[in-house]
Amino acid sequence: MKITNWIKISALLLAIAVAFGALGAHALENFLSIEQIEWWNKGVFYQLIHSLGMLTIGILFTINPKLNLKWCLRIMFFGILLFSGSLYVLAINKGILGEITFIKYAMIPITPIGGSCFIISWILLLVKVR
Repeated sequence: MKITNWIKISALLLAIAVAFGALGAHALENFLSIEQIEWWNKGVFYQLIHSLGMLTIGILFTINPKLNLKWCLRIMFFGILLFSGSLYVLAINKGILGEITFIKYAMIPITPIGGSCFIISWILLLVKVR
C-alpha cells in the first residue's frame, strides 16, 4: 500500500474519532451509563492519539522511505480497530443493544490485544528510527 494511502487512512480515522466524540457527548449520553460513556470516551481518546501517531509515522516515512515503517502503521491500525473498536462495542452493547453476554465476553480479551498492538508499534518505531 502506498504511504499516501496510510496518511489518508489516518486522516479518516481522525475524522471518525471526532465524530464519535461528538456522538458520545451529545447523542449517547441519554442511552448509556457513566461507565459506558467512559468506555466510549476512552476509545475515542486512544483512536485520536494513535491516528495522530499514524499520521506522524506516515509523514516520517514520506521524508525517509529507507526507514520502512509500514509495519508500524499496520500494527497501529489494527490496534485502533481492536482497542477502540472493542470499547465502542462494549459501551453500546450494554446500552443501546441491551446486554448480549456473548459480545461482552468476546470483546474483553480483544481490548488488551489492541493495547498490545499499540505498544508493539511504538517499540517497532523506536527500533526502526534508532
